[in-house]
Amino acid sequence: MAQDTVEGCVEPSSQVVYTVVDTRKNLYIGPATDLSAECYSSSNSGTPCTICNGELNMPGNCKIPTISGTFVTFTIEDCPIDNSLFPLILVIGGLGFLSVRRINLSIG
Repeated sequence: MAQDTVEGCVEPSSQVVYTVVDTRKNLYIGPATDLSAECYSSSNSGTPCTICNGELNMPGNCKIPTISGTFVTFTIEDCPIDNSLFPLILVIGGLGFLSVRRINLSIG
């Protein structure tokens, strides 16, 4: 299975990646990709980049103050629990079925 990659400018101390580049001003703008719910590995190039977390005005400047970030390439990976989720649900469902059946037998 091919692994997805996400490249872009990352805010300091967050997992939000801005992937759209305005090449005229070299600004990374939204929409952003939030990787907080993903399993990933990253390779940090260390190249500084600038994020505009808002709209650009007519000359192409950011309307709000920009954020300094770092260019990073993320590789999305399978989370270890993803491979165990189906058997886990099967076991929990089976235990629930047995406990409900025991309650019905002891009442009836």
